[in-house]
Amino acid sequence: MRLRLLGFLISAALCFAQEWPYYGGDAGGWTDVIDLSGVDVGSLAPGWLALTSGTVDEIGADYNVLSEDAAGTITLNDGSVMTFEGIERIEW
Repeated sequence: MRLRLLGFLISAALCFAQEWPYYGGDAGGWTDVIDLSGVDVGSLAPGWLALTSGTVDEIGADYNVLSEDAAGTITLNDGSVMTFEGIERIEW
């Protein structure tokens, strides 16, 4: 698992394990992405994505496109939660 932001990779596992928030940044023409590659889709809890702001604009087979600077949480079946802000896309 990794988080991709402006070309930097950050371990998503650390964000889940440490309960660190992930901040993508404010607009500015960049697409801020959380890349959950390597996560077994079955490990995502039902209702795994909960937005506190923004909307899901598109749902694909292995991605969700969010409105600009969306915020919320991603939850795994084991109860691990990652909080995020300023994200426009989630891939797995």
